[in-house]
Amino acid sequence: DVLVFWACDPATTHPRHFERYSIDAPGRFVEGGRRVIVIDEDETPTARRADRFVPIQRGRELALLSVLRALVRGAELEPRRVEAATGYRLDELQTLTATLQGARYGVWFSGAFADRGGSDGAEARHQAVTGLVREMARRTRFVAMGLGEPGNSHGAEGVLGWQSGFAPGVDFGAGFPESLPGETSAADRLARGEFDVALVVGGLPEGAGEALAAHPWIFIGSPENPAFDRATVALPAGTAGIDDSGTFTRVDGVSLPVRAVRPSRSPSEREWLEAIERAVAELKAKAEA
Repeated sequence: DVLVFWACDPATTHPRHFERYSIDAPGRFVEGGRRVIVIDEDETPTARRADRFVPIQRGRELALLSVLRALVRGAELEPRRVEAATGYRLDELQTLTATLQGARYGVWFSGAFADRGGSDGAEARHQAVTGLVREMARRTRFVAMGLGEPGNSHGAEGVLGWQSGFAPGVDFGAGFPESLPGETSAADRLARGEFDVALVVGGLPEGAGEALAAHPWIFIGSPENPAFDRATVALPAGTAGIDDSGTFTRVDGVSLPVRAVRPSRSPSEREWLEAIERAVAELKAKAEA
């Protein structure tokens, strides 16, 4: 009965989210409708559907989350310091906290913060959101859900979690899985130049083009992708869900089979990766012989 959209705009990115999962979805146990809160930098189409829009300046997200968590815990705060840190009066945030705590069942939907202050800042904000939701869940039922990135990001995270126990930034370099967000993620290592060759599948991480230009790199994906013409070696692959069948995971965690709608003219990304793995194994065997 309480929905929070934090730095996300499902009206644009997930067009059927409202009717299937959130604002307009039928609910047997929702009495009196739903209260919708949007917290974001700009007024988005989702914000225009909200009962309350809370604009937040970039760089003040952590302060706002920390104040809300302190209020949920019942801490006494100094009004002047709260307003200086968040841009909001203490009584305004107390009203917002009361709405959150008054939920019978609340959901906090989060968007991606990858480009707001770097990955370290993104991880800190993620921890702050989960900490706030955990505090609210001590008094009522409240959960946090990520909307995910375009493509099959939830499927990739599910497989990583199944095989390694971690979802983001998994590193197998030590012979066992490690996850240190801000350190072991591919985008951060590309940005720091901590590689001598890169294998990129599907699409470029945002902002990685300049780092890749200084090293040889391989791209596996659609010839229509801008990365295809920029790569040192480019291997054409069919588009998942169009040329290739497989399994996609929806934003709500439900896995669905997807059938190709046309015959593929190229090997799939999986077939290319398996062929590379076989070739590497053959070269290793020859070197050891």
